[in-house]
Amino acid sequence: MHQIRYGVDVLPYDRGWNRAAATLLIIGAVLAWRSGTNDTWQDRVERRPQRVRYVTSPFAHEPSAGAAYPPTWLLPVLLVAVPVLLYLAGVRRARQRGGARWSRWRTGSFLSGAGMLGLATSPTLEALAHVDARGHVAQHLLLGMYAPLAPVLGAPLTLLLGSIPSPAAGR
Repeated sequence: MHQIRYGVDVLPYDRGWNRAAATLLIIGAVLAWRSGTNDTWQDRVERRPQRVRYVTSPFAHEPSAGAAYPPTWLLPVLLVAVPVLLYLAGVRRARQRGGARWSRWRTGSFLSGAGMLGLATSPTLEALAHVDARGHVAQHLLLGMYAPLAPVLGAPLTLLLGSIPSPAAGR
């Protein structure tokens, strides 16, 4: 970004990153070739002894006598519902204050980020992540790359500053 903003030629940077990527791909191909196995990860999973019982969440086991555990869907609902309700309350308050209209794109972006967070922590994807690498990678992508970006585009701090009284916003 720095190079683009200040008119610097980006071609050398692009070539450097492409060389680094090609080097890593070649190293990975050599390591895969030297490992001498054609097994896929599914083959290895089928051959390994099944000694581990996969648990979908810390609360998925049978509760002990007298213990009450929350349902597995409670954490994802709380992770999504609380920020969404606070954000929508801020949108409503900003509209009531009569300032500039709050963008529906920002609201949609924030809500989609909350939805991705809910999907990544859902019991269904949680269970899939314990038995399938694709579910595990999907959780990483959702939690690490996609879900954080959408709420940032929703500008919750800008909304907060626009919905609180002016003297408090200046502090």
